[in-house]
Amino acid sequence: MKTSKIYTTVLCTVFGAGMALTAYANCGACGTEADHAHAKNGAEVKAAAATCGAACSLEKTAKTSTAEASAKVADKASVNKEHAVKTLTTAELKKVVEDDKDVVILDARSGKYDDGRRIPGAKTLSDKSTAAEVEAVVGDKDTEVVTYCSNLQCPASARLAAHLKKLGYTQVTEYPEGIAGWVEAGNTVETENK
Repeated sequence: MKTSKIYTTVLCTVFGAGMALTAYANCGACGTEADHAHAKNGAEVKAAAATCGAACSLEKTAKTSTAEASAKVADKASVNKEHAVKTLTTAELKKVVEDDKDVVILDARSGKYDDGRRIPGAKTLSDKSTAAEVEAVVGDKDTEVVTYCSNLQCPASARLAAHLKKLGYTQVTEYPEGIAGWVEAGNTVETENK
């Protein structure tokens, strides 16, 4: 017998706490009806629904965090696609650094995300930099440039690459794995005094 929440409370009140009955209550987080068979009183039903609610809230938070990370990766991919920015792998960037080619490497991190670690030879610039600031750091518009930021989820390097393309820089590449990918591969970093 499926009993409504109100009717369950009435049964528990009228027949007493010792009466076994099938009770139902809705989870506050997901709205799922929880069947608590033979609950002895309304408090047990509410407690079970509250436990379900707590679990659903944790699951919802985990899903939201995963969804936010996925959205950041998608955001980075869409910025790159829109502005046709090529990307480099860790091995390719390592070769660029070792060959000491005439390439400007730009760290796009700023504020609390900038921990002072740099890929060797990198300079700092953000997507908010003016055309004059970019020119002072990069130079000519045909200079080869590589942008990077924190990791695959960080959109700053893609935004900086797009900003440079809008300003007319033609040789812009992004290293999407960022400082995290560089360090994970066992490569050395320089430390900027802050």
